[in-house]
Amino acid sequence: MTECADSWTEGVLFQKLLDETVDLMRQTQDYIARIEASARPVECPIDRRDRLAVVRECSTMTAHLTAVMGWLLTHRARAEGQVEDPAVPSPSAPVLISVSVLPPPRNGEVLGSRGEALRTRAATLYSRVHRLAEQLSLREKETVWKPS
Repeated sequence: MTECADSWTEGVLFQKLLDETVDLMRQTQDYIARIEASARPVECPIDRRDRLAVVRECSTMTAHLTAVMGWLLTHRARAEGQVEDPAVPSPSAPVLISVSVLPPPRNGEVLGSRGEALRTRAATLYSRVHRLAEQLSLREKETVWKPS
């Protein structure tokens, strides 16, 4: 990773993204803890298919946030010189494995309004950071491959 691409980790944008990701991770953790606390079969009358949909949606949220946080922290570690091994690949973009293998829930908003808002925010954050990663990657290629 070039100095040009790593210098952005010292700026306001990086800190805002990191703060937003940490805040969203905490909110998602609280939301999932509340779901788990109320997921006892007697207290939770939703059927098995809808419970699977809840698990899928929560998995998608946490996968987005984990990918973003891993990407951000890898960039910071490189910028601070904590990762010096050239064999360690440069983080070009957050990697996300698709977890949407189940059919959508029958009743639509299975997560409730708070869960849907968290899911949307996590997906939006992931998309924004993915676009940023592409821009940084292009900027790095221009810096590295520019003819002299």
